[in-house]
Amino acid sequence: MTKPYSTDSIVDLHFRQHGIVDLEIPAERIVVYHARGPFNKELAQALAQVERQVCPTFKSKWGYWADLCIFSQSCLVLEEAIESYQDDLKSFKDEGISPIASAFIYPPDVEGRGVAENIYQRLYQFADISYAGFSDFNEGLAWVKDELANWPKTQR
Repeated sequence: MTKPYSTDSIVDLHFRQHGIVDLEIPAERIVVYHARGPFNKELAQALAQVERQVCPTFKSKWGYWADLCIFSQSCLVLEEAIESYQDDLKSFKDEGISPIASAFIYPPDVEGRGVAENIYQRLYQFADISYAGFSDFNEGLAWVKDELANWPKTQR
């Protein structure tokens, strides 16, 4: 497994990040995000900085990839963070450095699932990135593997 990347590595922000996102690469073309919320704008900005560093590497190494985001504690996100994340998702898609698909894993005990799942679905729809939400990691992983196996048929 490749070394993880983390929003904790970003320290040049004016306000403290709320939440943390760690990335790991357990297999070729699969990136797993471990996200513990709730999340504020500073966290969204830190995540964008991490992704600006690693997504071009994924693109040059693999050409395309998919990711899974596994929430713990909370998946709630502040409105200003939503706007920042939406802009970044769209920008990454336009630049060709976004995943082809994203599965979000919302365990039953995660705070805010009912609200946040609809928000994240809209964000990915806006950016034109295939998205699905799951309660179970294995179901999400199977979906991601299917999206990868069917690429470029799943391409919009």
